[in-house]
Amino acid sequence: MEEDIHSKTKKLINELNYFMVHVMSYFVINLPLMIYIFMDIGSRWWIFLVAIAWSLVLIYHSLRVYGTDPLRIKNKGLRLLFSYLLKLTGV
Repeated sequence: MEEDIHSKTKKLINELNYFMVHVMSYFVINLPLMIYIFMDIGSRWWIFLVAIAWSLVLIYHSLRVYGTDPLRIKNKGLRLLFSYLLKLTGV
């Protein structure tokens, strides 16, 4: 019993650490990219697509870490909505 709680806690801490690394890398990479974009936005508009796609993946990651996995929803309507959104984003 105690080992089970310990392993679940360890798994949760690892997931939270991976999520924090994901958030930090998002800002470390996308902030300079956004600064670079605004120097000449005409020819670099595609970088916005990278930032938007990464944002959606980050939102999905946060939902999974904090207890709501959109792909394992019991409600069929919500599951279809999330699958449609994932298809739109190309994830």
